[in-house]
Amino acid sequence: MNFKILPRLAMLFALMLMTFNTSLAQQVKSEPASLKGTVLNAIDGSTFKDVRIWIMGEFSDTSLEIHADKTGHYEVQLPEGYYFILIGTGGYIPVCKSIWVLPGQTIVFSVRLSPDHENMID
Repeated sequence: MNFKILPRLAMLFALMLMTFNTSLAQQVKSEPASLKGTVLNAIDGSTFKDVRIWIMGEFSDTSLEIHADKTGHYEVQLPEGYYFILIGTGGYIPVCKSIWVLPGQTIVFSVRLSPDHENMID
């Protein structure tokens, strides 16, 4: 066996591994995550005219405000990270959740908002 060739083979193998890992990492990072869901009224299951969804990144400057459509559905693409999601509309108790988003992941967060009877003005 020719032992002079072993260091060259080892270097070639290491180079191939680094190239594979780099291309895999770039592939994973390029896939955004998706957050989606539906917001309905807890009393009758109806949709709201104006529901807001606030998305705030814990460790980044990401801060978004989106609106559910007329069917109560919302969807947004997010980069990897930790987020606080707040969903609310006037006269209803807001719902808050924290989520960790990974590349390529789809997170479904659907809620039913209940009336805020304690804070309603007569």
